[in-house]
Amino acid sequence: MQIVQWFDVNDQLPESQKRVLICVDYTRQKWDEENKKTIEVIVQRITIGEYVAPRTALAEEWFEEPENNLVDYDENNDIEYVCEDWYESPIEPELFYAIEGKVTHWMYLPEKPSEEEIKKEKDMFEKLEKLENILQKRFNVNIDEYLNIDNKRTQQTQDRINEALKRKANN
Repeated sequence: MQIVQWFDVNDQLPESQKRVLICVDYTRQKWDEENKKTIEVIVQRITIGEYVAPRTALAEEWFEEPENNLVDYDENNDIEYVCEDWYESPIEPELFYAIEGKVTHWMYLPEKPSEEEIKKEKDMFEKLEKLENILQKRFNVNIDEYLNIDNKRTQQTQDRINEALKRKANN
């Protein structure tokens, strides 16, 4: 099981080219009605992205036609690398966008459930549905109503216990 934790980018970076959740601060212009002027505000957004460490990703593998500001050219070896930076890839891992804002934190993506976990959950819901149908047919019991009635009884019992304890404390 993976621990869910936000990491400050100043303290720790993820491994290069690993998709992670990222928190990005964007500076936006907003009209301040009270002072009648435009002010800058910080807006945070959570998205999926990747950090690219220096000279770890080939530009030709990332971009069809790389933009010059996203490419680090190695003259000695005649290789174009993706510039060190954060890149957003929210929809598909193959599509990347340069991030306009400042990445402040990152977190590992949660692991997807295993096939076994999905099957167990599906089986459990199917069994519960069958049980509900049996109770409905045999005893004309609506599970939701039954649970509601049971909760009311439990609350009434708890209220009576509390009253008895109060009486005992007052005597």
